[in-house]
Amino acid sequence: MRWVSRIVLIAACMFMAVSSYAEVDITPIIGYVLTEPRVAEMSDGKYCVNYELVIANATKADFSLEEIRVVDPARSDAVITTLQADEITREIYIPGADKPSLKIPAGKSGYIKINLTFDAKDAVPQEVEHVIMASADTPLPMLPQPAIGRIGRSAVSSGPAVVIGPPLKGAGWAACVVGADGYHRKAVMPIGGTWVAPERWAVDWIQLDEANKLLTGAIEKNESYPQYGREIIAVADGSIESVQDGMPDIPAGKAPELKSLNDAAGNCIIQDIGGGFYALYAHLQPGSLKVKKGDTVEKGQVIALLGNSGNTTGPHLHFHVIHGPSPLGSDGVPYVIDSFIVRGTAVSKDGLQTELERGEVVTVKAAGDDGARSMKMPADLSVVDFKE
Repeated sequence: MRWVSRIVLIAACMFMAVSSYAEVDITPIIGYVLTEPRVAEMSDGKYCVNYELVIANATKADFSLEEIRVVDPARSDAVITTLQADEITREIYIPGADKPSLKIPAGKSGYIKINLTFDAKDAVPQEVEHVIMASADTPLPMLPQPAIGRIGRSAVSSGPAVVIGPPLKGAGWAACVVGADGYHRKAVMPIGGTWVAPERWAVDWIQLDEANKLLTGAIEKNESYPQYGREIIAVADGSIESVQDGMPDIPAGKAPELKSLNDAAGNCIIQDIGGGFYALYAHLQPGSLKVKKGDTVEKGQVIALLGNSGNTTGPHLHFHVIHGPSPLGSDGVPYVIDSFIVRGTAVSKDGLQTELERGEVVTVKAAGDDGARSMKMPADLSVVDFKE
C-alpha cells in the first residue's frame, strides 16, 4: 500500500507540473536594445527617441524579415510604429552583406536603427518592445511560417537631460546631420567588444554669411567658409580630459588620409562636463588649442578655433556628447542647449551639399514665432543664433 500511495503521489505531482507548464515558442531572431534609449527634446517641438536594435539569426536557416512593430508594453502593446520592408532595408546593417537587404543569413547578426518621433512629451513611452515577423527560406520543424517573436524589451530613460551652453558664438549657425538621417547615425562601430554609437546625436556646425551663402570664395579654400577660424567655446564648467593637436588642416573637398581611427576627429578636445558625460569638439585648427589635459575651464571660455583637420571634407565643428571619455568608444547621448534663437530652417534636399557646390544662396524658412528656445536640442538644418 505504501508503494501504491507513493506512485499515486508521484503521478499527481507530474500532473501538476504538466498542467502548470507554460507553452514556449522558438524565437529564430533574437536581440536586444544596444543601450537604454534617451529622449531628445528638439527645437522644432518634436520628441525623438533614437536607438539600435541588435539582432541575430539563431537558426541554421536563412530568415527574411517581413515586419517589425515597435510596441508600448505599458499601454497594452499599443503600436508606436511599424517598419515595413523598405524601411527595414534602409535601416539594417549585417556585417559581410553585399548590400542592405531583408535577409539575415543563418548564424549572422547585425543591428537595425530605430528612430521614433513624438509630437508630445506624454506620448513618449516608458518602455519599448519589438514584435518581429520573419520567414525562413527553408521551413524548419516546429516553426510556423512566418515566425513571430518578441525581442528587445527596454526601458526608455526618464533621467534628466544633459544641459550645456552653446559651443559657438554669433549668428547664422546651421545644425547639420542631426538625428535620424545621415552619416552620424551610421557611425555604429565594433569597439571594446560591442557595438558603440558615439555619434548618435552628433551635430556638424557650419555658418551662413549675412547673405545666407556658404562660401565667400573658391570652394577648395578653407578661408572661403564663414565658419573657418571662428572661436570654439566650452559648453560647461569642467576639466579637460584629453587633447589632440598637430594634424594639418586639409584643403576643403579633399579626401583625408587617416593613419588610424584615432585621427578621425582631427585636432580635438574632450571635456569632462560632469555626471559621467563628456563633450567632444573636433576638426580644430592646428596650433589653436588653448587648453591642455587637466586644465579647468569655465562655460563660455574660448578653447580653440574651428578648422578642417581629420575626417572632414570642409571646415565645420563636429560636436557631440558621450557617456564616457572615449570620443569614438563611448555611447552618444542627446542634450539640450540652455538658450538660443532659431532663425528658421534651411531648405535643402541633400543637407546643403547642392547649395555649397553651386554657390547658391541657402533658402531659410523663417521660424513661425520669435525663435527663442530654452533647454532644447537644435533640430536638423535649423539655423540658429548664439550670443556673441
